[in-house]
Amino acid sequence: MVAEIYKDLPQTVAALCAAGADANFVHAGVDLPEWDWFDDDLMANIVPTFRALARIAKASGCRGVALDTEPYNCADKLWDPRDYPAHKRIELEQRIRNMGADVAQVILEEFPEAEILVLGDGAYITAYSSPEVPWFGLWMDFFNGLSSRRPPRGIVVLCESTYTITDVTWLTCFYGLEYGLTMAMSDDPQWFRANCSLAFGANVDFVRTSAEVFARQWQTMRHLSPRYAWIFGHESNFWQLPDGTPIESGSGHTTSMTKPLPPTADEFFKVLREARESSLCVDLPAIRSIHH
Repeated sequence: MVAEIYKDLPQTVAALCAAGADANFVHAGVDLPEWDWFDDDLMANIVPTFRALARIAKASGCRGVALDTEPYNCADKLWDPRDYPAHKRIELEQRIRNMGADVAQVILEEFPEAEILVLGDGAYITAYSSPEVPWFGLWMDFFNGLSSRRPPRGIVVLCESTYTITDVTWLTCFYGLEYGLTMAMSDDPQWFRANCSLAFGANVDFVRTSAEVFARQWQTMRHLSPRYAWIFGHESNFWQLPDGTPIESGSGHTTSMTKPLPPTADEFFKVLREARESSLCVDLPAIRSIHH
């Protein structure tokens, strides 16, 4: 089934690389409506699925695998310990760690040089959730499971909490806050510091944000994030669907996806083009050393 879903991926990746988009990843969520960490039959399908994804990623010319850890379909069953018996908390945490370790293991067995991306910033959400509502309370167990296999290229955490942060000073402080929290909550802070990084994400609104503001935001994100900065394209007008195309989503903002691009859109694209061209002259290892 996985192979059938991605049967056209090699041609897609080739076309993207020809257009200059050479950092491509196979993307997969880690939740289902019936998710239950104690359902052994359900869990038995997860690791083989990621093995197949890693194999496809390598064969298609992708850089690696991106794991989306947001609970879209299973409410809070993914990371909220309140949905499980309290007396099984220790076993629950160990199951999640084991799953993270097994997922990383099969990815690296199939694709040893794979980059692993993890969306989103669960450590930050955990730290700022109230004890009564620990929405992402189990997320670090999964992350620490992934980390336990010591991916040679580390792990990049894709941060969604930065979508609307445009102030340069706050973005800079936020990097230190998120980075420090994730490192402090990891099993091996020294390994995290030497091998992992954050990638800030922007949600661009052509209507409410000017190209000048976006330029400052994007430039700051690129300087702070040593490997990647990224754009959430689902509701940001960076891609469109033909008028009348059905949209199956629970978001209240999806109607923007069927509107024509505004006249100012190319000003935003120009920011990205110029940033990409300037990156050819950037010494990324030097920037990385600032954080490590």
